[in-house]
Formats: sequence, C-alpha cells, structure tokens
Amino acid sequence: MQFKDRKIPLGGLNKDDNPSVMPDGDYSDAHNMRITSSDEQHGAGMAETLQGEVEELIRVSAEFLYYGGAIGGDFIYDGFEEVRIGNQVWMKRNVDINYPGSKVFNDDESNRDIYGGLYTWDQAMEEDFCPPGWRVPNEADVDELLEYLGGALIAGGKMKVVGTEVWIEPNTDADDLSGFSALPGGWFDAFDLLGEMGLFWIAEEFDTDISSNILLVTGETPSKIYAYNPPTKTLTLLDVPGIVDRSDDIAHTVDKMWIYQLLWLNESDYVLSYAEYDISLNPFSATFNRNIINYLGNPGLSAIDNNVLVEIHTFGDNSCQCYEIDISVDPAVPSYKFHLLPNRFVTGDYMITTTGKLIVTTNWIEDMWITQYDYTTGVMEVDIVLTGLVEGAYGLFEYDGEIYIVDNLIITDPDTTKIWKIDNTPPYGLTLFDTILIPIYGASQLAEYIITDFID
Repeated sequence: MQFKDRKIPLGGLNKDDNPSVMPDGDYSDAHNMRITSSDEQHGAGMAETLQGEVEELIRVSAEFLYYGGAIGGDFIYDGFEEVRIGNQVWMKRNVDINYPGSKVFNDDESNRDIYGGLYTWDQAMEEDFCPPGWRVPNEADVDELLEYLGGALIAGGKMKVVGTEVWIEPNTDADDLSGFSALPGGWFDAFDLLGEMGLFWIAEEFDTDISSNILLVTGETPSKIYAYNPPTKTLTLLDVPGIVDRSDDIAHTVDKMWIYQLLWLNESDYVLSYAEYDISLNPFSATFNRNIINYLGNPGLSAIDNNVLVEIHTFGDNSCQCYEIDISVDPAVPSYKFHLLPNRFVTGDYMITTTGKLIVTTNWIEDMWITQYDYTTGVMEVDIVLTGLVEGAYGLFEYDGEIYIVDNLIITDPDTTKIWKIDNTPPYGLTLFDTILIPIYGASQLAEYIITDFID
C-alpha cells in the first residue's frame, strides 16, 4: 500500500455489522467528519476519524480513493462535546460547521443538526478546518481505537448510536459502549446512504493495489465492480463510469475490460452489447471506450486477448454452445467452438487455463456441476457434482495454484457470497475460504495467471 496521490476514507459504519466498501475514483464527494484531539490540547495520544464498518474495518477500507476541490475560508465552531476512548479523545458529534463549499444532506439544513456536514477530503485537509488543538485522524489512530474496543470484528457495534430512529434496521449489535455515537450521515456524490452508513475521512493518501488481478461483479442494478485480494481477503470497490444496468458478466486483460450490458436505443428497444473500457490495474482507472454490439447474448464471459472473447450461449433446446467472439469488428462476430453437456445452464463466468482447458459451472433445476473441457477439442474431461454443496456458482478464479468458486447464496441469502477453495484432485473437496456480504454474480482474471486445472 502506498501513501501517494490518493485520498481515502478509512471505512464506514453501516446498518449491518458487516464490512463496508466504498468506491475509489477521481470525483468529488463528501463525507461526515470526526476529528481528534492533538497532543497540544489533551496530551492523551491520538484518535482518528472512522469510516470503516464493524467487521474487518481496516481490511476493507485501506484503499478507497476520493478526490475533492481544495476550498478554504473562515468559520466558527460553536463548541463541541468530546469523548475519551482509551487514551484517545474524540469529538463526540460530527463536524457541523458550514465550511465554504461543503454540503449538507439533500441540501436540507435540518440534517446538519442531526448528522453534521459533508466535506471533501481537500476541505478537511485545509489548515483552518480543525479548531486549535484538534486534527484530522490518521490510519494509525484507528488501529489504536479498534484495538481498544476489542478488534475490528466487534468495534463497530460499540461505536454506533443504539436503535433504529436514525439507523435503518437492523443496526446490528449497536450498543455505543464507547460513546463515539456514530450516525449514518450518508455521503455526497448524489446524496445517498442516509440512515445506512456513516462515512468519515482520514488524512492519508493511498494508491489502489489490485495486483491480485481478480475482479468481481455484483448482481445489483447498476452492477458494481470490486477488486478481490485473496491473501488479505480485501475487497476494493472500483470507480467504473457509465454502468447503468445489472451485469453478471465481466472479462478483462491488463489494459481492457468488458462488461455485458443492454444498449438502449430508445425507451423500449435495446441490443445486447459489451461495454468496453480502457483500464490500468495499478493504480486502477477505467475510461469508457465503446459499446460492441453482440447479437449472441450471455451468459458468461472470458477474455483470451484484446480482440477475442469467449462466451457460452444457452439455446432454447437447453443446449449450451461455446463461441469465440471477434470484437475487433462491430458488430462482434461469433465463431462456434463446441457443444457443452446437454440440459445444463451456464451459471457464471468461467476460466480458460494456460494449459488449454475450459472450466465452467452449470446447473439444471436443483443440480449443479463444475466441468472441465479440452478447449481445442471440446472433449469433456472432468465433471464434478456440486449439488447440495453450493447454491449459485457464479464465478471461478485461481490464486497460488488453487481454484476458487464464487458462490452466491441465491436461495438462502442473496446478499451474501461465499468463496470456496476446491481441490483439483479427487475427491475434489471444498473448503470455505471467505464470506462476502455482497451479492457477487461474476468473476474475471487475467488469463496468464490461470495455470491450474483439474486432474481426473
């Protein structure tokens, strides 16, 4: 992680007791502020602004990027309460000054009295933002705060105002034992998340590191795209402009990314398309390039290179067929490769290994499989039954020689996704690796990193 050229909020308390992730990007937005005493005033050590959530606060929040315009000006604090938490002293209320250029939720001044103001990172960094003796917290401060409150897995509940008068249900585990009294003041990009999240800035600047090269896409409308880092189990929400629909399908190379989207021609007519982006991975950036019309449709997507995608299409006779899609032309041109096993629907994105294998997850009514084909001949080599073990295998990726299944709990809890590690030798045992409280419906990975296949 590099402290350079990027502004981040440290995390966010939310209504559930779960990790929160916020987008990174080069746009103005604003969050609430809590500030902490400096040594000059209290001599009691430091504290910091918390924007992480209850579980794994630091883990999910260390790389969120935000920008804002630098704004200065004079203002007056009317006075404030403070709360001591361990050896730290915090402002007990959100900053509520009418700082030049700042916002209040929905432009409704009555919200200032409850939730405070909304400020950009650059505003918070101005020399005159904090009153004498106070400062904007840093990442080390939040480490101390969370450790004192029992660790990142339980600290959030101890910091949130109790009840559902201001927090939307369920406000999990909120008891405010710390006295921090966090409120769900939302944020300003388009005024959102009031009652759901309390977001706060810290002082550091970071670069986004998505060196794991694994991208996950959600089943929301519009879809969101995250970078996933298996060693730290870190999710980073990426700033990808122009996504307007739900998309279960994603693929990328080192400098291109494609997302399956409906391209609306008017209010009632649309064509199927891939939204193509020019991307950089470290630090991440994405710029929309073009829509590529694809009359074949989905489900699933994988990339061989910048000119060829792989798609498996389900036909009306319950057959699935594998196609290579030439996207160097528009409309894209599909070329048939082979049929998959009959009476199975593809349920997510898939992998093409450097060893020449296609690995895909499929389902039929209540049954589910993960199947390996020889990509050149189309011969099925390994067929593993997943029925009763996973609910919705919507993606695959590899890390450090191990294959992982992205399993959305579509039946029991659609907002939750489990990551399973599957052995590549018989009996192909599953081990739960991670639980993500986000509805993931697709996965993508750089082809050169997919080197492992199943052994019969």
